[in-house]
Amino acid sequence: MDSSKCQTLTASPAEPGGLPGGLGLVIAWIATVLARRVPSQNYTYGLRRATILAALVNAMLLLVAVGAITIEGIRRLSEPGEIASVTVMVVAAAGIGAMLDTCV
Repeated sequence: MDSSKCQTLTASPAEPGGLPGGLGLVIAWIATVLARRVPSQNYTYGLRRATILAALVNAMLLLVAVGAITIEGIRRLSEPGEIASVTVMVVAAAGIGAMLDTCV
């Protein structure tokens, strides 16, 4: 559990660069490798549909992440905790710094 009790920091792994996004990229890469296989006697169309199944798995993974974030948000609305504001400000400043560094 995050020490700052900040929902934004809890939700950040669900961003495209976070865990589900990274796992989604791995799933897509595996599906692309499978889709490039040549057709065989058993798989006359090849495994080209693997990319469609990978998209389905990725969507389900993101829905699970959204559900977990929603449940945690509802829990925190019913039982609000103290926010470690210094930690939140430090993380926000680092994020702003990173964004300014990439934009300039």
